[in-house]
Amino acid sequence: MVYSTHEDVEREKKIVSLLMNGRADAIVMSVSSQTSDISHLAKLHERGFPLIFF
Repeated sequence: MVYSTHEDVEREKKIVSLLMNGRADAIVMSVSSQTSDISHLAKLHERGFPLIFF
């Protein structure tokens, strides 16, 4: 699956939540330029969910 946030941090949070609670095995992403609060990404890390940044 490929998603685009169009640099919208709220959309980024929704997509991360969708993928974390869905059938994704990992997330490969580039954070939005608007992202300053990374709590939605910390949740992935806490759960041991594979996360790769580019």
